[in-house]
This record gives sequence, structure tokens and C-alpha cells, in this order.
Amino acid sequence: MPWTRAMDEKFEMLLAIMKEMKAGQEEMKAGQDEMKASQEEMKAGQEEMKAGLEKKMEAGQERMEQVQEEMKDLIRAGKEEMRTHVESQVKGIKDHVDGCIGRMEEEVQDVK
Repeated sequence: MPWTRAMDEKFEMLLAIMKEMKAGQEEMKAGQDEMKASQEEMKAGQEEMKAGLEKKMEAGQERMEQVQEEMKDLIRAGKEEMRTHVESQVKGIKDHVDGCIGRMEEEVQDVK
């Protein structure tokens, strides 16, 4: 079959289509590379955000433990203050009772 002008035109059209396809594939590859780079940036951002959240959580945990210790110290101080107050009251009552007993003993001695 002899090569004709129509065959030349169809062959040129086929080559043009193949060039367009190749260009489209290259654009697609460039788009995929761009998407991959964006995904990596997003992943890095997520890692950074995660690290920031972990730091904030650790700081919050430390603050909570500090407040718990402060509360324990306040409770200890309150208990000590209460113990001292109760001891003082007990001593006052004991002194009063001892005084009453002493007066009663004197009255008994006076009656004899």
C-alpha cells in the first residue's frame, strides 16, 4: 500500500495527539509532585501542632501537680493549726478542772 498524503496527515495528527498526551502526563506528574509536597507540609504542620499540644498538656499536668501540692500544704497547715488550737483548749479546760478540784478540796478541808 503506497504512502499517501492522507496517511501523512493522520500520522501527523497521531504524533500531535501523542505529544498532547505526553504533555498532559507531565502536567499530571507535576500536579502529583505538588500534591505530595503539600501533603508533606501538612504532615509537618500536624507534627508541629502535636508537639505544641503535648508541651501544653505537660505544662498543664505540672501545674495541676503543683496546685495539688499547694493544697496538701494548706491542709497540713490547717491540721497543725487545728491541733494547736485543740491542745490549747484542752489545756485551758484541764487548768479550769484542776482549779475547780483544788477549790473543792479546800472547801472539804475547811469543813473538816
